[in-house]
Amino acid sequence: MKSLVALDLSCTHISSLPPSLPCLMNLHTLCLDSCTSLTDISMLGKLTALQLLSLSGSKIEKLPEEIGKLSNLKLLDLSHTYNLKTVPPNVISSLSRLEELNMKHSFYGWEVEGYGSGSNASFAELTSLECLTVLYVQVGNTRCLSKVIPFSSNNLAKFCISVDSSYHESSSPTYMYLKNLSIPVANWIKMLLMKTAELSLIGCDRIKNLVILDVCGVKGLKSLHVEDCSEMEYLINIMEEAGVPQSTFNSLEKLQLKNMENLKQICLCHGPLPNGIFGNLKVLRVQKCHRLDEILSHPLLKGLKILEELKVDQCHKLKFLFYSKELQE
Repeated sequence: MKSLVALDLSCTHISSLPPSLPCLMNLHTLCLDSCTSLTDISMLGKLTALQLLSLSGSKIEKLPEEIGKLSNLKLLDLSHTYNLKTVPPNVISSLSRLEELNMKHSFYGWEVEGYGSGSNASFAELTSLECLTVLYVQVGNTRCLSKVIPFSSNNLAKFCISVDSSYHESSSPTYMYLKNLSIPVANWIKMLLMKTAELSLIGCDRIKNLVILDVCGVKGLKSLHVEDCSEMEYLINIMEEAGVPQSTFNSLEKLQLKNMENLKQICLCHGPLPNGIFGNLKVLRVQKCHRLDEILSHPLLKGLKILEELKVDQCHKLKFLFYSKELQE
């Protein structure tokens, strides 16, 4: 059995790990998915050859410090571990070769330096993992959105990051769900935005338009959802903000605006829009934006070359879908 490299005990009713498990010194893969009776996994720290460890669906309440000894670990799956409330400091950051971390619907109590009791890992531990290419995680502490946090995870190719107490799924390979984002925006956010294909901005009360967030020029952004941003009057205000990127939303295919109580226009521009803005937009959905009296201004309407779906719901002051003298003539 010493030559065993893979062991799958998923969906078994084991309540403790076999005492002989540390003898499997060549074990590379261990799956303990949905072992709901298993709570103590500290013994796993002796399996130093492990490269893949999956605990998805288990009921562990604390990630033991011994896990930090798994220096060869490349993949750690803690998804759907709803009972996980404690991740001690320096455990995650010790996994220096980790390439994939899956914490969907799991622990979200990451601390931010200067805030918290110090009993849990800091969010900076995640951003320090230089080999990380895949990350699925939720972060309950919104202070990380504006905090200066060193970011070494430059190799991220797939990620789903929810800054909220709930995890939000997406079919997009790169997705960010940011709640209560404010100015200034942390550099780690800006760096990941450059790789983001789908973005949700929720409850960004102090942001009046998106140009100041530097998200307009994100070349790969395909889908944008903006909701409950009570101070936002315009999605883009070309009249006030200098240096609007030429590439502003030129890859965007889907735009959803919901419950934007002070939104006056999607785009404020008295002249023609720069070439390409919203040029690839196919879906536009607007809901509960009660100050809007017109959905598509003439400059915006001219830019929507391939719009396929327009849905407007509960916009009580709406007078026109679009109003343009040029179109009437």
